[in-house]
Amino acid sequence: MKSILKEIIIILLLCLTICLVLGVIFYDYIPTNKVVPSTVEAYKTSNTIKDEISQEIVDYPKQNITLEITDSDLNMYKQDNSYSSGKANPFAPSSAGISDNTTTGGSSNTNEDDDSKDLFFNSTGLGK
Repeated sequence: MKSILKEIIIILLLCLTICLVLGVIFYDYIPTNKVVPSTVEAYKTSNTIKDEISQEIVDYPKQNITLEITDSDLNMYKQDNSYSSGKANPFAPSSAGISDNTTTGGSSNTNEDDDSKDLFFNSTGLGK
């Protein structure tokens, strides 16, 4: 057991001396200091690019697009059950398939507005 420990120590000392010898031999080739630029000049936009940015594109005139939903469209959405009136966003997915009424002590919380519920965790069962 002592001989194995002595051999391990001798191998470690031999590796250390090899590293020191190589360090002395290649001392001139190891970079010790790096030249770092003191200041970097800020990017300046050229005048031709500034002119191109300031020009208005004539080929594509600006258009205001207005969309209108008529009564026939609303009736069609009501038949698809993708529209429910009285909500802030009537085209948002309805929460009919999600039941979030919790009962504690025999009383249920029915005063809560459906729009104010957080529907993020309801499908996974991790919320509330």
